[in-house]
Amino acid sequence: MSFLVICFSVSAVMCAIIATGFLSSRALNPSCARWLGCNYSLFAVQTALGVLVFTNVWPEAAFVRAQCAMLLGPALYAYFASVLRPGLTPSLWHLAPALAMFAALITHWGVAIDPLIIASFSAYWLTVLWQLLAHRAAPAPSAAKRWLWILVLFLPINIVVETATSLEIKWGTPPEQSIALHIGSVVFMLFHTVTLLFMVARVPLIEWMHELKLPSGRPAMTIDDKRQLFARWQILVEERSLYKADPAITVSRAARLLSVPARQLSQAVNGVHGASFSQYLNDVRVDKAKALLKGQPPIGMTEVYLEAGFGTKSQFHREFSRVTGLTPSAYRDGPENS
Repeated sequence: MSFLVICFSVSAVMCAIIATGFLSSRALNPSCARWLGCNYSLFAVQTALGVLVFTNVWPEAAFVRAQCAMLLGPALYAYFASVLRPGLTPSLWHLAPALAMFAALITHWGVAIDPLIIASFSAYWLTVLWQLLAHRAAPAPSAAKRWLWILVLFLPINIVVETATSLEIKWGTPPEQSIALHIGSVVFMLFHTVTLLFMVARVPLIEWMHELKLPSGRPAMTIDDKRQLFARWQILVEERSLYKADPAITVSRAARLLSVPARQLSQAVNGVHGASFSQYLNDVRVDKAKALLKGQPPIGMTEVYLEAGFGTKSQFHREFSRVTGLTPSAYRDGPENS
């Protein structure tokens, strides 16, 4: 198996996983997640067809691959529009490049295939760049704009690879020996790898697509939703002793463990417990400390506050006094029903 086939195969699998993740997303406003999923579906099909071509399993797949390539630009445009101009429905005119490619294929006007692909990529790259510049004030999350800029700066690599590969083939180099195609396959495989890792780790650069606000007119979380989510969080805290997490667990990490947006978890804790996320954890720690202070045989104060999950002695005394109105020593020496 050639190096090119390996790169294409790995990219096809990763793109399929990424596409599945975004297409099945439970995002509050799934439009942008769905469009990115569509883009990665096309990437998956493209690279899978490339494997069929380079392994000679189905050489004619090259023509289907060319047709798919003409859909990448319109799909990318729709993705950018879904972020920067929510509610915009892309015109059917964006299917014109794909129809032009179809016409070139059925008329066997093969000389036009590569120029059409390069022209489509270039035109849509300029279009999405213009969208990003023209809608800089769009009410999109800052992480969203950073992600779009990464895509805009990365896309020209595809244009360069397509152009260089086309020239190499024109000069007599077989596609499977194209240096540009080898370099491009590695670069894109690495990009897809990083994207997949970002998606699995749910970093802010990707996670914003799952945390967009609900469109106006749709209901927010109900009190029952908040209670159910808070109950799940309480169980997770106990099962994994998250009040003792080192370093201290954050609302973002906790939300990832529950597979929900951080905003929802924060709302649930505030709405049900009546306090912030961090204060809730401190309340849990105080309850643990109270049990330890009354336990038998008695243990030292240092062991108490560390076992209860407090990072420092001063934090332990401050939070314990806030909740109970007593110092830890006074609580220990008090009556059993304190």
